[in-house]
Amino acid sequence: LDQNQTKISNNSTYEFKSDFVKKIKEHQIDAGVNVRYQTRNTEGEVKNNTEGTYITDPPLSDYFDYSEQLYALYASYGARWGNFSMQIGVRGEYTIVNVEGNGVKAKTKSYFQPFPTAFFSYSLPQNNEIQINYTRRINRPRGSRLNPYRDLSDSTNISFGNPDLNPEFVNALELNHIKSWENHTLSTSLYYRYTDNIVQRVQFLDNNNIMNTTYMNVAQQQTAGGEFVLKDSFTKWFNLTTTINLYYERLEETDFKLPNSPQ
Repeated sequence: LDQNQTKISNNSTYEFKSDFVKKIKEHQIDAGVNVRYQTRNTEGEVKNNTEGTYITDPPLSDYFDYSEQLYALYASYGARWGNFSMQIGVRGEYTIVNVEGNGVKAKTKSYFQPFPTAFFSYSLPQNNEIQINYTRRINRPRGSRLNPYRDLSDSTNISFGNPDLNPEFVNALELNHIKSWENHTLSTSLYYRYTDNIVQRVQFLDNNNIMNTTYMNVAQQQTAGGEFVLKDSFTKWFNLTTTINLYYERLEETDFKLPNSPQ
């Protein structure tokens, strides 16, 4: 098979941000607004060599249009009282997503999500410090993970994105202890993370026994562990950082429907 495949992508991003900061002695207030508009347009064309002439194959040629609107507001408050410091805040995001393309029915998804954060720190004698942090984050699917354009460069393993992907939401809790000496610093951390709608690469055989590779929201994931970081400064020109990370990971089992499959 002599085949020519061309893909042209055009991406653009427009963003507006405004931040406000007010300091009053040991207190600080932050607030802001963020508006972002993104577009991703892809056109793909496949041509087959027929008797020395490359002719476009319409069923294999496609286009994909994706746009994302983000409207976010945030506010936080930080303060220090003696050895104790803190910062708490929340960010609210409203997102509108539009997708359209060959084989993809035009659809719009919108959702609002709050993202709280909290950081607490307490300084102990002899250069010791304890920190407790909580954050909620979002990981949005990007690029090829969303684009359903079928990459035929390997005819035995066809890869394509999934425009129905939802974002991952991560809740993270950390407990840190930091001990400092003149030329050494030891950081010990215990952490727990819970991820919902985790995106995983999925492979399956279609009805023609050809391997297909795509991405799907498949399950929830839990990760817990401990991390130890030792930083040593022996001379002005030689520093050493040693890291040990022990973790436990659990991926919940789930049932899901494969693309173009009844089960």
